[in-house]
Amino acid sequence: MRKSLTSNYVQIRSPTSREKISIMAVIDRCRAYQESDEYRQREDGGGERGPGH
Repeated sequence: MRKSLTSNYVQIRSPTSREKISIMAVIDRCRAYQESDEYRQREDGGGERGPGH
């Protein structure tokens, strides 16, 4: 049974510098959005707006 389990593993590599920069940029954008007025209005307002808005 152990042999079949090992064939299901995938090798995970470390992200490259370029990938790390991209990930950090996404995190920064998320933080900026969460600190924005638009985010606060959506959180406070609940689901008052329809889908897609």
